[in-house]
Amino acid sequence: MAAVTKTPVPILAAVAVPAGGTKASPNALGIGPWIDVSAFNGGVLGGRIRNTGGTLTAPGQMAWQWTPELAATPTKVYDLWSFGGDLASASDVSVSIRLDKEIGRVRAICYGNVTNAVTFESDLAAGS
Repeated sequence: MAAVTKTPVPILAAVAVPAGGTKASPNALGIGPWIDVSAFNGGVLGGRIRNTGGTLTAPGQMAWQWTPELAATPTKVYDLWSFGGDLASASDVSVSIRLDKEIGRVRAICYGNVTNAVTFESDLAAGS
């Protein structure tokens, strides 16, 4: 049996997103690019929300989204999974989920933090 090749795939590089923004209108820094993951046989999608600017009055939120379309700006966008951070200063919240092999393109959007910037990041551990 041949060894499985494991590939790290950046979904959203670690970025400090300023306070403000909503799911419908996130800060520009909180919108990740569409990443083509169709060459992989699924994998584990991980995300992290770190409070790097102090205590918050509303936590940061991350939503992974997927689309069946190949267009640069797809019209069909669906939520895959969402999770939230913490209010405490220096908190560090991470979540991992299985990414089904049927998903072709995925991105992360980040929003909701109030008072301070929050650092978001996401990666896919993929196998082929």
